[in-house]
Amino acid sequence: LGLGRPAWILEAYALQNVVCWLLLAWLLLRWIPPLTPHGLALWTACVLSHGVLWSVRFALLDLPSLVLIVCAVRAVEAGRPLLSAAIVGIAGLGRETNLLAGAAQPFPRDRHGWLRLGAAILMMAIPLLLWEDYLRSIYRSTIFAGTDTLSTPGTALGSRWMQALTGLRAAGFVSAAWLPFALLSSLVVQAVYVLARWEYKSPWWRVAVVYVALMLVLDRVLADPHTGAITRVLLPLTVGFNVLLAAESRPVRFWSWFTAGNLHLLSAYGVM
Repeated sequence: LGLGRPAWILEAYALQNVVCWLLLAWLLLRWIPPLTPHGLALWTACVLSHGVLWSVRFALLDLPSLVLIVCAVRAVEAGRPLLSAAIVGIAGLGRETNLLAGAAQPFPRDRHGWLRLGAAILMMAIPLLLWEDYLRSIYRSTIFAGTDTLSTPGTALGSRWMQALTGLRAAGFVSAAWLPFALLSSLVVQAVYVLARWEYKSPWWRVAVVYVALMLVLDRVLADPHTGAITRVLLPLTVGFNVLLAAESRPVRFWSWFTAGNLHLLSAYGVM
């Protein structure tokens, strides 16, 4: 996009998040059109989420990754699982955890389905394997240095949540200490709702549930709400939660889950 010119390359890299934000806003119309108060609230909670705005502000790869994941889910729903696999393979070049979006692949029902799933797995994995092999040829033994970003399930998240709660008690509820607590709590609520729904036939549910598992094993650095990493890494969970919540017809139940699951919007205000 920068046509080999350093100044243009920098501009293109920074502006790709702006373009991806517009694409995300358009792609989400398929599942949550903002034509009703419910739809507008859910759509806004996705496009103005803490992780999305953090990615736009600091020109990171999280929002472009999310756009590719959304496209992959859309391809599965359109009956094109191999196209979805190709998109996930491309997304994996930006971040390894993007391969988790491969959970959107339909569950095979026959021999042909299993062969197609095997081909999809290869299409998702090969681009990243080739890239890692290229990096290994350059950096040799240092390629996997500093990759200990996983921990015992629940320990890092629980520790950071307790730290946020302790800070909130010390500073008082009418303070900025409320924001880290609200951010982590909203992600926990999203995880609880996704697990409670158990809609395994939905591609969005399958994607969201694997990101729930990822949330439980993130290390202390990524789970720290002050770095913005946890909301960026778990953007597919946030979008999946809001897409699934769109099917909730009871107003009281809808607004209760929506409010508790989107408290991250309070922290997003500080990113802008």
